[in-house]
Amino acid sequence: YMGRVPSRHTYFAGVGLALLVGAAVAQVAQSRRRLVPALMCLIVVHNCGYLWTRKHRQFLERAAPTEQLLEHIRSHAEYRGDSWVVGFPYDQHVLKSAVEVATGRDPARLIFADWAPPGAHTLRWDQDLNRLVVLN
Repeated sequence: YMGRVPSRHTYFAGVGLALLVGAAVAQVAQSRRRLVPALMCLIVVHNCGYLWTRKHRQFLERAAPTEQLLEHIRSHAEYRGDSWVVGFPYDQHVLKSAVEVATGRDPARLIFADWAPPGAHTLRWDQDLNRLVVLN
């Protein structure tokens, strides 16, 4: 994802690039057919390298809030009460599905809100610290 434009814009660019690469490979295939498999391998190696060297860190950063929430729920499996989740950066429907699949816990026990009542078991995402903070 890009921080400045919607992700669909990168999809449009990807389609354009795929058309250009396809046209170039078709052109190469007409004159040097044996070069095509090497060219395809080069493209795959480049894409894998790009994912490992550039995008992997971004994937981990985006996954951190969800992973921390799941880890907290796993480590407190004995707790059966409601947990208030405050300030979480991602959609609650996706998180509830992740909680149900990854932990087996009833996702209805998670309450996503802008605030939590005093004394409630509260999990707050701290944007500045980039981590989940357990308040109670």
